[in-house]
Amino acid sequence: MDVSSHQPSDLSALIAAHQIEHVIVKLYQTREVIPQRLIAQDWSRMQIASAQANKCTVGGYVWLYKAWPGALQARDAILLAQKCNVILPHLDIDFEPYTDGTMPTVDQLRQAIGQCRYLGIAPRIYVAKWVTDQYGLDLSEFAADGVPLWAAQYDGIADPDVFTPFGGYTRCEVKQYQTDPVDLDIMRREVTV
Repeated sequence: MDVSSHQPSDLSALIAAHQIEHVIVKLYQTREVIPQRLIAQDWSRMQIASAQANKCTVGGYVWLYKAWPGALQARDAILLAQKCNVILPHLDIDFEPYTDGTMPTVDQLRQAIGQCRYLGIAPRIYVAKWVTDQYGLDLSEFAADGVPLWAAQYDGIADPDVFTPFGGYTRCEVKQYQTDPVDLDIMRREVTV
């Protein structure tokens, strides 16, 4: 399951209802604000604590914004995870458009990936086929460079092998297969070991 401020700070009910083992929490950046009138990073901290209290393993993702350098955004998210004593196997980099139709650049994505590697954290890209199609994005350089894909493919099938290739990727490591009532994901077994 992946979560943000759209879900409660206490994830216990969602974890129990969906038998969740791993929670990927949005690692809010210091510059972000959320409607809950809290410091955004506090929401991440509360969700991490809730996931851990419910015996789940925890990962994290960062939503890239066009307004800020990609490296700075990745660093901000990684530092928050470290402050919460979360050892990130990956930092998932959310690469998608905003409600106004604009989105971060491929160069910002490169910067975020480079910062992850510089800090010793494996990067992974979260994106949907419709995004690469609509924006004419070729992510082949990242696939060739070994950056795994977390594909948003809402087909209701919890199997990463049931995947429609896109953006230069022929395989996904994680698949988000459902968004209602919560984002549910399936990971390849080797990612969770």
